[in-house]
Amino acid sequence: MIETLQGFRFLFILLIFFSHLTWNNIGNFEFGGDCGVSFFFILSGFVLSVGYGKRIEQKHFSHKQLIAKQLIKLYPLHIMTMIVVILLDLRIGYSTEFDKIAANIFLLQSWIPNEGYSFSCNGVSWFLSDIVFFYLLFPYLFIKIQKSSRRSITLFTALLLVIYFVVAYSVPSENVNSILYVFPLTRTIDFAIGILIYRLYMSQYTTDLSRWLNKKSVVSKSLFEIIFLIALILTYFIYIHINQRLHSAALFWCVIPFFIYFFAITDKGGGIITRMLHSDRLIWHRGG
Repeated sequence: MIETLQGFRFLFILLIFFSHLTWNNIGNFEFGGDCGVSFFFILSGFVLSVGYGKRIEQKHFSHKQLIAKQLIKLYPLHIMTMIVVILLDLRIGYSTEFDKIAANIFLLQSWIPNEGYSFSCNGVSWFLSDIVFFYLLFPYLFIKIQKSSRRSITLFTALLLVIYFVVAYSVPSENVNSILYVFPLTRTIDFAIGILIYRLYMSQYTTDLSRWLNKKSVVSKSLFEIIFLIALILTYFIYIHINQRLHSAALFWCVIPFFIYFFAITDKGGGIITRMLHSDRLIWHRGG
């Protein structure tokens, strides 16, 4: 387990939490939600690769077991919270249409490019709709990325980005959130970036970089950590000045992958921030 990233989970959950609070005379902290969701989607691709990558390569991987394990962990709570929200809505005189309930039961709500469906019932469960799709896609996407040459990945990435930005600036304004922020196919890019980070993480380049970093003092390592945190904070000031079509996801592709990669390779011998994040109070979940 990469404990530093486990610790960061707590901090990014706080960002998402604050994005859902309503402050007096202050707008919603949308940056926290957009940044946090990108972090968790990218981290999911990376963590799944770390946990199951070797098994896939050695053909000891059971896709069915992965899906069953994740559904057992997520689905009962999803149904319980959905029922609670529906009952609370009924109490205030609001009833949810059956088709929206059905979409939520089967975790298909994020596939419908309409915020009325994406955020229906327990609104935040759209995240589960996406993540379950990623679990279904994971072994196939992992193999494709691992077996592709660097040239093929570079060309495909360039083509994909062109297509993404064409789509991003073509969708109607009212659909930007449901297509760029919620829709599973567009958010698969975040998940694939996580798998790409794993490919780099397992490379000779990472071995050499880790050796170089290990020779540095705690002060030097701490300085590097602060630089990465400052880069993430500075992203906020870019975020508030750019179009929603970019900050729904694309902006964070420029920062979060490097953030995750750096703290992954310094996990066992980082600076002060890494040591703080190894606290048991921050690392509440162990395992895959």
